[in-house]
Amino acid sequence: MRDLSNAIKQRFKSDTRGRSLTQLEKELQSRGVKGFVIDASPTRITAIVAREDYLNNRRKWDET
Repeated sequence: MRDLSNAIKQRFKSDTRGRSLTQLEKELQSRGVKGFVIDASPTRITAIVAREDYLNNRRKWDET
């Protein structure tokens, strides 16, 4: 179980059409992003992440 008491929302731009939230979460994890997907629009993923992982997640997302 993940501790979400010190969590923030983080957004990532991605083409999400035709994929479920579970598939999107697996994609984020494969890129090294730590978080839990809570919402997706056709062009954006919103995830709950630990505050200390915010900058690390952003770096890993921008590298790919």
